Amino acid sequence: KSILYGGKHYKVLIDKETKDRFLFNGKFIISENISNQFSVKLNQWLISEASLKLPTRIMDYAKKLGVEYNKIIISDIKHRWGSCTPKNNININYRIIKAPSFVSNYIIIHELTHLIEPNHTKEFWQIIKSAYPKYDEAKKWLLGKGEMLFKD
Repeated sequence: KSILYGGKHYKVLIDKETKDRFLFNGKFIISENISNQFSVKLNQWLISEASLKLPTRIMDYAKKLGVEYNKIIISDIKHRWGSCTPKNNININYRIIKAPSFVSNYIIIHELTHLIEPNHTKEFWQIIKSAYPKYDEAKKWLLGKGEMLFKD
């Protein structure tokens, strides 16, 4: 079994020596006694990683775009990668931490661009294109492989 994280696949190893351990060290390691909780432990870890790593990238791209947001919310969104609320909150699906960074960066820029242009107009896509030339490649990745982000 392997797990997608940061666009790469990592092996899962069962550790028979320790108890109650879940960690990532170039591979996912879980103690045998809690191996039936792997999905729960993995999702907790992914949410924690997304909460640590994504806000900095959101802040950096917000500066580059010259936009201000109210707050960043990293959560379990069932059917979208992110959203921008009327109160200028940026909601991001924690699962994007599993995607390659060129894809998660596109999602971040997409949501931040809604602070400039709320709708998917020509202007919106022009802003995306100039801010992030790889956007087309990222959209193709999401269309072809996005469903993988919902699998353990």
